[in-house]
Amino acid sequence: MAFRLERKDWWIAGGAGLGLLLLWKGPTIVTDPILAVGGAIKDEVTRGSQLTSSTLGDDGQIVEDPADLRAQIAAVVGRDVTQDAADLARMIRSEGAAEGRARAFVALNDAATHGWSLHFALTYSTNPAAKGRYGEQYTPASLAPGGVASSRRYSTKQDPFEGDLTVAEQAIADYAQGIDDSGGAVKFYDKDSGQAGARSYDDVVALWAKDGLEPFTLPGYPSTFVLFRQA
Repeated sequence: MAFRLERKDWWIAGGAGLGLLLLWKGPTIVTDPILAVGGAIKDEVTRGSQLTSSTLGDDGQIVEDPADLRAQIAAVVGRDVTQDAADLARMIRSEGAAEGRARAFVALNDAATHGWSLHFALTYSTNPAAKGRYGEQYTPASLAPGGVASSRRYSTKQDPFEGDLTVAEQAIADYAQGIDDSGGAVKFYDKDSGQAGARSYDDVVALWAKDGLEPFTLPGYPSTFVLFRQA
């Protein structure tokens, strides 16, 4: 006899799966529960294999060289991978894969606006000793190289997965064709990131307004994910 789940059974099964996911992942601060949970579930299903194995030092910087980690990615996927794609995939995983495509376009716009290479933008640090390396977005002076607080434009502390690389490479290819899903954004801010050293949302709005930037949100993304573009 065929076994068929009724509608209520699907809700029960989905709730049980969600409960297990939350137990496994731990508590998070969520403003848009349905969008956030949906993004988390999708990420678990589509992220694929981990592409690199890196070491986060006590100074908040990744020990391994970006070029060596790019080579790790190429070895896993069995083909050449550009440094830009490797960097972007790492940023996507570190900043938040659920909004990965939009984040990718923001980084591409950011680099283009300043006339930088993407690698420079994604590995930039206010601490000269940390430039060109991956790491946490903010490292206090007590831990940073040379005792100088380190601040980055983007976090690149986490190892990327296959899904992140796919998003990164597609965004780079699309951007070259004039596509920009971020609506011209050059910065993003996560209201619920809880990141150490992060400014408050109101402070960020006031600070970036001095550069002529205004906040906005994108349809289909959580309201806590805010982008900024020229007014």
